[in-house]
Amino acid sequence: MRLVYAGRTPRPLAEALRAEGHEFVVAEVGSCPCSLPRGDLVLNCLGESEAVRARWLAEVCASQRRPYLGPSALALHLAGHRDAVRGIARLHGVPLPAGRRLAVGAPVPSPGFAAPWVVHPLIGPEGTRLLWNRRELAAEVERLHGLGVDAVLEQAPLGRHLVVALLGGRALPVLERTGRIPTPRPVALHPVLAGRLGRYALAMAWALGLGPLSVIEFTWDGLGEPRLRAVRALPAPDDPEGPHAVAASAAGLSFARLWQTALTLVQMPDHDPATHRSEPSSVATENERGGAGSAAARP
Repeated sequence: MRLVYAGRTPRPLAEALRAEGHEFVVAEVGSCPCSLPRGDLVLNCLGESEAVRARWLAEVCASQRRPYLGPSALALHLAGHRDAVRGIARLHGVPLPAGRRLAVGAPVPSPGFAAPWVVHPLIGPEGTRLLWNRRELAAEVERLHGLGVDAVLEQAPLGRHLVVALLGGRALPVLERTGRIPTPRPVALHPVLAGRLGRYALAMAWALGLGPLSVIEFTWDGLGEPRLRAVRALPAPDDPEGPHAVAASAAGLSFARLWQTALTLVQMPDHDPATHRSEPSSVATENERGGAGSAAARP
């Protein structure tokens, strides 16, 4: 198969897929559809900082009916809209942090839930600054509104940062991000909690049409329900040290086998070329099986 790759770290993936017998061509994603080389399948591995190009690539592949592995243009739009993500999560029973929308020009209301808070632009990068009192909150909202940006106020995600990498309709073993270490690591969770995380992640990915390789992140305080933290429609699955590679290794899959499975998924009869998604599998997730990343240790 001749694979056309759009991303920033082609070498590890090229080596893995060429070893599987595929031809690998790197595409420069510019502003002209004709710049895409011919091939049997286009791989969208652009990162979150290149969301505009990634959406353009998805639109071009859809308009030209080119076989494509990645999130649809609609999925990229929805995943980048915080109100849409929250609405879809509520519709599918995925727990959320307390939050409310703040419209431009409206006075800053009483949050109605405990500090710390974080204010995110409605569309755009996540907010990261923790706000501990009403004065800080008002200043941050005023800054965003001065830019003409609607915002969403949420209770800050305090607790364990848990990461679920998805491979089609399969949730791979749960990972955890700790401290300043950028690479998440497998974590031992009780199978009930890990299975719940997998089901929530699959529900969000299916509803948004994220494609076979996506990442959903949660916060868990160790007591209640895990709460949705972030949807990663562009998680850089070509990174050999990223969430997909680490979770696949915990599930006993090599980097090459991970990608060969993803390539197989987009060619299956139940794969929808309009949304680039497949029906979630009814088979238990790796987490419910008590896989390598989800040993039956009590949380």
